[in-house]
Parts: sequence; C-alpha cells; structure tokens
Amino acid sequence: MKHSIVNATNFKATCLALLDEIDRNGGTVTITKRGRAVATLGQVKRPKWKSTKGSWAGKVNIDMDIVNFQMDWGPIDEILNPPTRRLADTKRISKRPKRIPA
Repeated sequence: MKHSIVNATNFKATCLALLDEIDRNGGTVTITKRGRAVATLGQVKRPKWKSTKGSWAGKVNIDMDIVNFQMDWGPIDEILNPPTRRLADTKRISKRPKRIPA
C-alpha cells in the first residue's frame, strides 16, 4: 500500500484494519470529508534500537573491589541498625496520672 484515499465514513468503519496495514506495509492514507482532504495518516518513524552494552567502555574506570566492598557508615549505621536494648536498661513509665491531694 503506497497511498490511498478514504472518506470519513469508510475510515470509521475500517480504522483498525487500515492502521494494521500501514504498520505492515507502510504508505499513507488521506482521509476526506465531503470530498475535501482533512487528514493524512502515515507510519511513525521509529529510531533504530541501539544496544547499551559497552556504552561506558573507556569512559569509566573502577579502581576498587566493588564485589567485596566494606564502608564505615559511622552515625548512619546507628540509625539503620540501632543497638538492641534490654528491659533492664529501660525505665518503667507509669501511664496513670499522679493524684493530686485534696
């Protein structure tokens, strides 16, 4: 299919079939309304797929062992892994309010 002209009524009835045909074979479809061209339907230009494999080759240099990496997190480590507390270390807090003598 190179180029075809379809009126609006036929386009509404065969829209999906026309889209499939354009996707398979390319070409364009001109849609008319009362004999006057109002739209042109064509295939989208797709960019060629480019593999990302090797895209950082020669641009990045890794100077350390990234598999067995150990880092001292300092205070952040205490936030992420707080020390466990025993019941004996915590103070008992009474939930009852204190009585006020009359």
